[in-house]
Amino acid sequence: MEETTFPGRRADPDGVEFPAVRVQVTAALESLTDPRHQQQVWVDKAPGPGDPVDDLTMVVNILDDARVLDDPEQTVGEVLQDEHEAAALRELAEPLEVLINMLGDAPDATYIASLHWPAVVRAAQTAHKRMRHTDEQRSGIPSRSAQKWPWAPVRLPRHRGQGPTAKHGMPP
Repeated sequence: MEETTFPGRRADPDGVEFPAVRVQVTAALESLTDPRHQQQVWVDKAPGPGDPVDDLTMVVNILDDARVLDDPEQTVGEVLQDEHEAAALRELAEPLEVLINMLGDAPDATYIASLHWPAVVRAAQTAHKRMRHTDEQRSGIPSRSAQKWPWAPVRLPRHRGQGPTAKHGMPP
């Protein structure tokens, strides 16, 4: 029987401390991997049936709230399974931070039109693939990040002034 300590947090020596946050991070990464979704939902504001309704600010805030961009190594065991996932998230944080520094509050269309955006998409694809692979290896069944956007936001404790939104002035 699984012991629940509070919503989104469980005692599981074989998994992560915050499995609900992990699901949200995987879903946010999935959004970053899909340029069609970004154009259709973020820019054109025309989601298809079953498409999650999100935007770049929401995706960055999820990743920031989970602390997987600012210091992914610190979230191993909490949200991330291992150092390979942390390294993949570190690789995503670098190009995303460059764009946030360059573009700030620019519309999502400006971000995805940037010559630097494909590097963000590729890094997100790598991180998403790594997290799904780890989940599949652990469980023996395919990952279900396809339960797109399981919204019940769960915030991890953070120290004041941490993370890309604090550093770059994006809205929390």
